[in-house]
Amino acid sequence: MELNRIDNRIESNRVESKIIESNQMDSKTIKSNQIESKRIELNRKESNRIKKNRKELNQEESK
Repeated sequence: MELNRIDNRIESNRVESKIIESNQMDSKTIKSNQIESKRIELNRKESNRIKKNRKELNQEESK
């Protein structure tokens, strides 16, 4: 009886450990996605800045 309880507890700890490991991986994925999202946003802003500068330059050249 006692041995069965210990076995159940060991199995429960294994499952809990796998859940924690999975959550840590999810956390890393979220962090990675946040970094990638920030990089995309910065690239978009830079692209818009370049477009604006080109437009202004074209307007200056057409004068």
